[in-house]
Amino acid sequence: MTPAPHTSPGGPPFRLLAPLPLGVLALLLLALLTFLATRYLGERRLLEDMPPARRAVLLRSELEAFRLRCGPDVAHRSDLVCRERARALLHFPECDAACKEAVEAYAPAATR
Repeated sequence: MTPAPHTSPGGPPFRLLAPLPLGVLALLLLALLTFLATRYLGERRLLEDMPPARRAVLLRSELEAFRLRCGPDVAHRSDLVCRERARALLHFPECDAACKEAVEAYAPAATR
């Protein structure tokens, strides 16, 4: 006697097992997105809760590090690292026109 289609010998039907990997994949994707959103919002919250004087000092320090690592005269720079640093600098409320001009080459493109 041959097994019926869509069943495995001695096991549940394949159609019951097929959604399982998709469900696990969807759950893992949801967990990853939740982790990334929490991390992103947590970083912004820390920055916003920081005293303005300390935030200004941190901005100057980070902007100087950005210029040293991602400036036009740097031969071996990582575009990925520079884009990430530019994104982080733009989150500072104190990032003025000069700051935005310094990071514009790596800043995310503006959307309409």
